[in-house]
Amino acid sequence: MRVQDRNRRVGALVGLGELFSMGENNTALKYAVEQSYLKNQWFIPRFVWNSINWWASILTEENINRWIEKYQQVENRKKVGMVLAGNIPLVGLHDVICGYLSGHDVYIKPSSQDEILIGYVIEVLKNLSSEDSHRLNITSSLKDVDAVIATGSDNTARYFEYYFRDKAAILRHSRTSVAVVDETTSDEELSLLADDVMMYWGRGCRNVSRVFFPKGYDIGRFIEPLSKYKWVEDYHYYRNNYDYQRAIYTMSGKKDVYDTGFLLLSMEDRLLVPSAVLAYDFYEDIKEVNDFLCRYKDSIQCVVGRGVEGCVGYGKAQSPMLNDYADGVDTMKFLISLK
Repeated sequence: MRVQDRNRRVGALVGLGELFSMGENNTALKYAVEQSYLKNQWFIPRFVWNSINWWASILTEENINRWIEKYQQVENRKKVGMVLAGNIPLVGLHDVICGYLSGHDVYIKPSSQDEILIGYVIEVLKNLSSEDSHRLNITSSLKDVDAVIATGSDNTARYFEYYFRDKAAILRHSRTSVAVVDETTSDEELSLLADDVMMYWGRGCRNVSRVFFPKGYDIGRFIEPLSKYKWVEDYHYYRNNYDYQRAIYTMSGKKDVYDTGFLLLSMEDRLLVPSAVLAYDFYEDIKEVNDFLCRYKDSIQCVVGRGVEGCVGYGKAQSPMLNDYADGVDTMKFLISLK
């Protein structure tokens, strides 16, 4: 791929970021947000705009060039298929960007839950760089591709492993994120942690579903900042999840459960918990936390807090940078290395 080809695509991505930054003044984008919500009630506008604003902030020429400068250019184009997730708004955009910048011909199978927003992005990139319009394709079949990047649940991952067994592939399964609180964690940081838990209804792999508190910690300190999300109970599809889980915990007689009225905090041994439930546990020594993280390393996307290697700051779980790859697998390196 020639340097001017890559520069042209970088320019198109910068243009996408600028259109995102227009917010509701961009009538086409505003319409896409509205239609996305009508199709998928989980995609409430305030969460969709949160995602869009984040992408607007990082799709700058400086950020993109600094990210891709270490990668060589593709010499031989391949057909790359992408199966995108749809649990949170634009969750598959990073894969699309990687495929677009790599110079391969990309065939995208969006989730039915997020096809409107992804469709908007594809059309924008085609319009901003007509020379590359044939390289981005929405499709329902990935039979003839040379390589695949697919994201799904643990069940669909097993299907992917069989169906794409003869192809170069990145296959992702269910993951979640955890947080570590210590005695020095401030009230402001706890408020940011509440965002890590509740943003996008807690449905993303980067959402915190488990919090470690120091032994003897007053959990009420964290329940208070969580209360800023009390408004979620007004949305019946979330409320139904909460009511169902509350009934299950009530009937089971389970102890050590805090009921906030919209979120259940439950002491759990398991990593993955249902929607509207936040798992918690106490630790005496940070080694206990590290042992847990090591045990579940293949199911943890990121760790929020401090005191643990590789952790991100409070409030940063849903703000990955361009070089933060899902599951820790370098997507650009995979695409560049295809033979």
